Amino acid sequence: MRKTLILLRSTAGTSLVLGAVVASPAQAALTNGWAGDFKAGYIRTSGNSDTSAGNLKTELDYTFAPWTNLFTAGAANGKQGSQTTEERYSLGDKLKFNFTDVDYAFGNLTYDNDRFAGIQQSYTESVGYGRRLLMTEHQTLDAEVGIGAGEQLRAGQDNYETQLLGTFGGKYVYNFSPTSSFSQTLRTEVGTNNTFINPVSELKLAVVGHLFATIDYEIRYNTTVPDNTRHTDIITSVNFGYSFGKKN
Repeated sequence: MRKTLILLRSTAGTSLVLGAVVASPAQAALTNGWAGDFKAGYIRTSGNSDTSAGNLKTELDYTFAPWTNLFTAGAANGKQGSQTTEERYSLGDKLKFNFTDVDYAFGNLTYDNDRFAGIQQSYTESVGYGRRLLMTEHQTLDAEVGIGAGEQLRAGQDNYETQLLGTFGGKYVYNFSPTSSFSQTLRTEVGTNNTFINPVSELKLAVVGHLFATIDYEIRYNTTVPDNTRHTDIITSVNFGYSFGKKN
């Protein structure tokens, strides 16, 4: 909490303090405890695989101020007859320490496994600084910059490549209501061997109570890929899910 203090000096030189406590919007939103959502649905991919598949995703957010930990996981699998045409898994864990209402440091670990992409598997580890650039009743905008390292396994290869990384990211959220929103996230990893760019747009609409529906549009772009492999994969999904708690 920030305190607004009014100082009055008496003739004897004694300072009298009249204080009023004013809660900043960001700290008021920093609610301790668990929050998150689970969703499942249908996805359509184009690029290195052109197919339909089933999709599962979860986000779990635990806050114990000034710390926040965000865990994410996702899986997609599709088949045509007995042949697998889509297989993708992802895991992520981000730990944040909030210095102020708007400034924080973070450590981030991610794992991606996409059987049909040019980069079949990748691990990244990064640390960095983030700042909330916008905070209003309906909107938030966060920006992040960091450094780290990554290990990648390209399609058709047996050994992982290690590279140094510069990471850049951000997230914009517009809340139509307490339960409906539009969000735009960006994950960028600039490495010595490859640059990965991953924007995701999501429209989230309340159905009833804690139930919701989403429409997602995701682009996954790698600058360096093996021969006969496309640089870009596009993933469109429609999901239904359940949410609980208040995310920070």
